[in-house]
Amino acid sequence: MSRLNKETEEQRDWSVSDLGKYLFFRRYTTTGSTKTEVVNFTMHEQEVAEFEVKIIVRDADCAVYGAYDIRGMFYRAQSGDVTQIDDLYHDMSYESNTSLAVDIAADGTNQTVDISVTGLASTVLYWTIEGEVMLG
Repeated sequence: MSRLNKETEEQRDWSVSDLGKYLFFRRYTTTGSTKTEVVNFTMHEQEVAEFEVKIIVRDADCAVYGAYDIRGMFYRAQSGDVTQIDDLYHDMSYESNTSLAVDIAADGTNQTVDISVTGLASTVLYWTIEGEVMLG
């Protein structure tokens, strides 16, 4: 059973798990400026996870583009909620428009870590998301 959610045919390319490490690759298209969750990872009680996510975005003629490399740590205690440890670490961030956004956040209601992207109004954008989750 996969712990990765949001795996519709439109956006699911592959995910692999082996000995506490999960790798995933997604392609996603946005058409507006609404924040959109593209990956949800379920956290079990008594787990710590490090996320390393690389994201590339572009429009059809590459007038709009961006590249992001983000890392973050999360944990879930016994009978507790998913919690982010400290701030996200941005290894790299290039973008042609500062309204573009990417985020990794804890969802204490659903007990997931959510990866989301925000595009531009009235603009079709193509996102490629590659990530690694290491569990401890």
